[in-house]
Amino acid sequence: MVCMKKAFTLIELLVVVLIIGILAAIALPQYNAAVLKSRTAEAFLNIRALADAQERFFLATGSFAASFDELDITIGSNCSENICLTSQFKYELQVDGNAVAFYLRGGITTETLTLLKRYSTETSKYPVKHNQIACIHRSKPEFIKVCKSLAGAGAIEVSSGFTNGGAFIWS
Repeated sequence: MVCMKKAFTLIELLVVVLIIGILAAIALPQYNAAVLKSRTAEAFLNIRALADAQERFFLATGSFAASFDELDITIGSNCSENICLTSQFKYELQVDGNAVAFYLRGGITTETLTLLKRYSTETSKYPVKHNQIACIHRSKPEFIKVCKSLAGAGAIEVSSGFTNGGAFIWS
């Protein structure tokens, strides 16, 4: 009597590994895009909250806050003066009346995805008016996709006035 052991052949195992590799290659970029979009959406909400807090501070005192300590909200626990750091973003209160969030992946450079909310009515170095929000995409396809989804249909895309690329601006 011949006893045969049942097992997978090497070819069958290679085919399974190949299929898993193809599925991972398709799924990983989609996963990374979804993670970036959710992190940026969180920063967008924080920027709006910062601008609202600045407006409340302005109504109470007649001037804008120079540091996070003066505002009635907190973003993260690592704050000093006009800068707060979280695990994914650097938030900054700029002296010209902007609340800005810089995405920290790879360090802050002129290639960084940036969100900006204008809370001052005075002129700015950016083409963003009072109460407008800008998602500065630096002409990178992954950032353009995220900015488009955050901005919605009512946003306008501008290609000048920002370092290394354009932005979507909306109210």
